[in-house]
Amino acid sequence: MRAMRKILLSLLAILLLCSCGDTKPPVEPVVAVLPTEMFEGETAQSEAPQDSESPETPAPPEPAVEIPTPESPVPRFDPQKLEAALADTEAFTREMERICADFHVVGMSVAVFANDAVIHTYNHGYADREAGVKAGDDTKYRSASVSKTATAICAMILAEIPQIGEISRLDLDAPISGIMNLDMDSYATDTPNTTRHLLTHSSSIVDTSAYTNAFSYTPPLSVERMLNIGIWSGDLPGTRYQYSNLGASLVSAVIESVTGERFYAFAQENLFDKLGLDAGYLRTLIADTENIANIYRGGALAHSVKTWGRTESLYNQIPLGQAYGVAECEMIISATDLAKLGIILAGDGTYGDVRILSPESVAEMNRPYIEIAENEYSAIGLRVKTDILEGRTISGHPGQALGMVGGLYFDISDGTGVAILTNGCLVTYNSNNMYGINQAVIEAVYGHFFG
Repeated sequence: MRAMRKILLSLLAILLLCSCGDTKPPVEPVVAVLPTEMFEGETAQSEAPQDSESPETPAPPEPAVEIPTPESPVPRFDPQKLEAALADTEAFTREMERICADFHVVGMSVAVFANDAVIHTYNHGYADREAGVKAGDDTKYRSASVSKTATAICAMILAEIPQIGEISRLDLDAPISGIMNLDMDSYATDTPNTTRHLLTHSSSIVDTSAYTNAFSYTPPLSVERMLNIGIWSGDLPGTRYQYSNLGASLVSAVIESVTGERFYAFAQENLFDKLGLDAGYLRTLIADTENIANIYRGGALAHSVKTWGRTESLYNQIPLGQAYGVAECEMIISATDLAKLGIILAGDGTYGDVRILSPESVAEMNRPYIEIAENEYSAIGLRVKTDILEGRTISGHPGQALGMVGGLYFDISDGTGVAILTNGCLVTYNSNNMYGINQAVIEAVYGHFFG
């Protein structure tokens, strides 16, 4: 009955929209409030909905790939060879220069990590070409969808926090409708969406026009307004991978609903400040704004992030507990600091003497949840792939938007990895679902340091 009622309400909403004469929501649009380029990058493929007879939330499936425990990684590289590789990096530098030339890189920073530490960095080109500021270890980049990994870490932090006053621990498998106090479930099924579904891109919430056009209006559309337009695929949550920027961004709404504070403030206090990182989801939270990289598209200046105020002004117009548009793409961070997040996820949940997650939460984040394609699986804020490097299972997440490409990649079996951030390059996509520049850098890093 509930499903039938929702279907009727959906049909009524469509009829009401059609009777208005056009399909725009009844608010006045503001031209160029926010470029739709914000939503560029990885998108879900449009496929026909699949029916299901089961009204119950599926239990998380068993791992599809054998993943070693990260609690005590066994070194797979020769420490003596690594020492020699660190002593002579000329060949690595030449290979990186070739990669930068091949992919027309404007600016790039790479941080290699192993043994719970950043062991080597490489920088190329300009953070701000117009001002003559070169890319360096302190250069901070808008990391696009790499932000989703940090957002997932924040969710896992909240899942570990004991009851403190009115703030309760986040249950990843609780229906988000109850957490957000909004009906966040598809009209096509009674199966509830959960935070785990959002984090693994297996919810029924997808990037419809309600999301891609949301910031074309003032104030931006609330999640409640989006519900009236429609944000669902019609699939049973937990049964199918569909990349969703909106779904990932709604993790911030869940965190706000549980904590009663803005998502960016929670992330700052419990992740970035705790580690001593000059990073954040808002440009105004960055202390060293002079070292924020511009973004270039096709070699031309596209965006000056160091003067970017769009996110702050628009975010605060969205009701507390309905946040979106930040958690999925807006993290600003250096490659060196991004590597520290990689160390946490490739190890036991700590960086130095600071614990961010328990070993159990790290293992849960790296656990394959649902298949994306052959040799590729979705995990919590991560992808797990067996076809990047022969003989290795690599966890990580790419980012691509507005002209830049980046990524964080690591092997939990030996705690090795690399953080890659650019501010503009040639965007190519390989047959194994990898951005060309990311694949090339990973091969260069592992070939030189860990081969």
